[in-house]
Order: sequence, then structure tokens, then C-alpha cells
Amino acid sequence: MQATRIWFDDTHIYVETDTHQQGAMPLGWFPKLQKTTMAERQEYELWADKTWIHWEKVGEDLETV
Repeated sequence: MQATRIWFDDTHIYVETDTHQQGAMPLGWFPKLQKTTMAERQEYELWADKTWIHWEKVGEDLETV
């Protein structure tokens, strides 16, 4: 399963996969991301065949599967 779309609101991160599944996680689960600006959250890279989301400046990684 690969991430195809990632977006945020003020309280959650949302991920859509190549199987069209969508999930949401509270930013409170990820204190480093919660402390960032919306612009900083958008500065991510997809790693490992799009199964990991990586924020270089923030020092955070999330697995999408």
C-alpha cells in the first residue's frame, strides 16, 4: 500500500493510499509535527516505495502501512 495523497488540518494528518483507503491521525500523536506550521508540514518526502512519510527539517517519519 502506497501513499498517494497527504493533507492536514489544524488537528489531524490525513493519508490516502493507492487502494483509495483514507485514514486520519491526530497531530497530538506526533508532538514534533504538532509544533510545526502548516507550511513546514507540507515539506515532506515519500520514502521506501511511498510507504514512509519523512520530514527532514522536523526529524519525523511515519509509516503509511
